Formats: sequence, structure tokens, C-alpha cells
Amino acid sequence: LLGAVCVGAEYGGRIASILINVPGDAAAVMTTLDGYPLARQGMASVALSLSAWASFVGSLVAFFGIVALAPALAKWALAFGPAEYFVLMVFAFCCLTGLLGEDPVKGILATTIGLAISTVGVDANSGVYRFTFDVPHLADGIDFVVVVIGLFAITELLQMLERAVAGAAISVPPGDRKLFNLQELRFTWPTVMRSSLTGFGLGVLPGAGASVASAIAYANEKRIGERRGA
Repeated sequence: LLGAVCVGAEYGGRIASILINVPGDAAAVMTTLDGYPLARQGMASVALSLSAWASFVGSLVAFFGIVALAPALAKWALAFGPAEYFVLMVFAFCCLTGLLGEDPVKGILATTIGLAISTVGVDANSGVYRFTFDVPHLADGIDFVVVVIGLFAITELLQMLERAVAGAAISVPPGDRKLFNLQELRFTWPTVMRSSLTGFGLGVLPGAGASVASAIAYANEKRIGERRGA
């Protein structure tokens, strides 16, 4: 029951990411990069169905992986200390360098701001209050929903307002399909399997979670796609 609720909540975050460019959770941030452009092209249903299929396959991989490797994974996760977590975060940042695009300064600045926001609150390891400035409301850190609304929702509204004031029509072509076809399934199948294995390997680590796994998986798949000219 809890697993089904978790999987449903994780997929629910992709719906807002694809349709209105506002991620429903931290792991759905990567979905906005490709899902929302597909929705603007009239392929929202295709993007949603592909996301549902990828979530289903990833859930199966995670389920059978946990059942088969639970004792070994528990020992592996408990062996992680501060040094291993530091290396894991450095690895995540290194993988994200492929997402900086043609203006790496802005990407590095955004990463620095995000890292600064994440340090607000009580440290999970030492219990020390960091950058709360004696404000009780900051003890739990800055909520992800607040960050998403500020960075994604308001930005999207301002862009729509700018286009409306400029007289540019905001139109989305109607989609003629509700599901992905076999050709799209064959094209995305290797990506789904690689991302599922990557997500399982990183998501099983305590403290890493789906956000780090999704970012690394997306960066790796983007790099593979660029090499193949996709």
C-alpha cells in the first residue's frame, strides 16, 4: 500500500511538469526539460504515457531489486559515511555539467544558489541550525514547493504575460494520439532500462533519493543522445 502511494505520488509530479512546466516534486524537475516542450507541440498525451510507462518499468526494477538484494543493499547503505556522501554529491554535480548548455556561468550560478538554499535548516547529521537567523520558520529549511512556485510557476506566468502583452498568440496544436506507438517504445526502451538501473542504484542510498538519481540519469542519457546524434 505504501509503495503504491509512493509510486503514484512520484508519477503525479510529472503531470504538472509536462502540462504546465511546474514540477510537482524534486525528482520531476528533469521532466520539465523535455516533457513541457512536447506538450507545447501537442504531444502532451504521448509524453504522459511515456512517463507512466517509464515509471512502471522503474518501479518493477526497484521492487525486484529490493526483494532480491535487500540484505546486501542494507549493508552497503549502512557503510556510507560523510566522505562517501560528499563524493556522491560531487559526482552528481559533475554529471550535471552536461546540462549547463552554452552559458555555463548561469548554470554554475543557479547551482550555487540551489546549494545555498538547501543548506538552510537543521543539519541532518549534527543537528546544528544553519542559516536560520533565529527564525523558527526556517528550522525545517525552505520548502521545495515554495522554491518550485518561485522558480517555475511565477516564471511561466511572467513569460505568458509577456507574450500576451506583445500580442503573440499562445497556441498549442491539438494532439491526435493518446498513447505512444511501438516505434517510440523501441526508441525509448534502452533509455528506460538504463535510467531504471541508475535510479535504483542511486535511490537505494540513504540521503541521495530520487532527485539526485533523476538528475544523474537525465544527464547521462542526454550525453548518450548527443553522441549518437539523437
